[in-house]
Amino acid sequence: MIRASRRVSIIALLACSGCAVRRPALQPWRLIKQNADEVLVPPDVTAADLAQRTFKADVTVGQGPCPATEGVIAVKVRGKRAYVTVARDGLAAQAPGWLQAWATQLEEQRCVAPREGMKLAARIAESVPLDPRTALNLLYSNDLNSEPDLSVYSRLRVVSPLWQKPGVRLMAEGPYTVEGQDYTLNVTGKSTDNLAGYETTIYAIRRSARQDGYTIAPIYTDRHVEGKTERRPGPAVNYLHLPTEAAFYRLFYKSWKNDFTAVLVGARTPAELDERVKVLQASGASASCDTLHHDMCVTIPKDVGVISLISVTVNGTDQFVNRGIQVFDAIRTDGEPVPRSVLPNLEVFKPWNGRLVAVAFDHTDDGILRMVLQGGEIISWH
Repeated sequence: MIRASRRVSIIALLACSGCAVRRPALQPWRLIKQNADEVLVPPDVTAADLAQRTFKADVTVGQGPCPATEGVIAVKVRGKRAYVTVARDGLAAQAPGWLQAWATQLEEQRCVAPREGMKLAARIAESVPLDPRTALNLLYSNDLNSEPDLSVYSRLRVVSPLWQKPGVRLMAEGPYTVEGQDYTLNVTGKSTDNLAGYETTIYAIRRSARQDGYTIAPIYTDRHVEGKTERRPGPAVNYLHLPTEAAFYRLFYKSWKNDFTAVLVGARTPAELDERVKVLQASGASASCDTLHHDMCVTIPKDVGVISLISVTVNGTDQFVNRGIQVFDAIRTDGEPVPRSVLPNLEVFKPWNGRLVAVAFDHTDDGILRMVLQGGEIISWH
């Protein structure tokens, strides 16, 4: 009997010698109700009430010590691998932007290699069940003077005037009216008769082919003159041009006594970018590219408007919207006046660990409509 069993085992092994080892299929995100809140359960997590987990992070480790954050995050390096332990409640209790600051500290102490801090922070934010808005707030601070770092899902909308005679002032002498709410500043002024029209340019933040980081390049320009619109590949003037060594970017806003300035700051690494923005913040009303010796820094003219958006896909069309809007708003942007009416056919995909994964939800409940968007989501109902 033993010999027969061995023969059967060997035959089975030989028959399957060319078989591929199948890994379990990736589960979807799951949006569930937990108490009075909606919670997103990551695809690699089974229990919605998971209190703590440890996972292997796909990041390049450094040679320095990893800072300990009691009751929140612990990073242990074994050889060339980093193992991260995350306590859900401790993480959720942190202030807005905490993960971004923590990521900078990781790079400063050389726990991880340059440019790897925010990659790990983003992975942590999607590693445990959290309210979607909590995950968003952990990655991005509510500092109204500075936009979040620009990344692959970011888009920049630049509105610039077209003049009839170069050198003639485009805007009348003040005053300018400056109003702000959340991450938006609206500046209102009066133009001169020299204004012939305007251009609206959408810029993409693309991964660099030459180095780690990103480049900024126009996708298209809509030129508006005398009531007619013409689409062009790029603007008449590129106000966002920075040296080639710049790989990470942030928009910095300064408003002082009805005066308004936007500054695009570049850097070689995220940690360096954070330090450069801190220099501007410490300069107060005198903050300008002069403060940074015009090194990887561009001042946007006062008569040019620039705003940071994110890209989401709605029914196959790219939409450029504010980070943090809800699925409800994205559906309205596509022209559907009653978003709840599309729930039976609604499909939502959300990035996770570098790939798009479906979101499973109750199609009879409107909780999915309140899910905030971070960029890269796909929404459809047709």
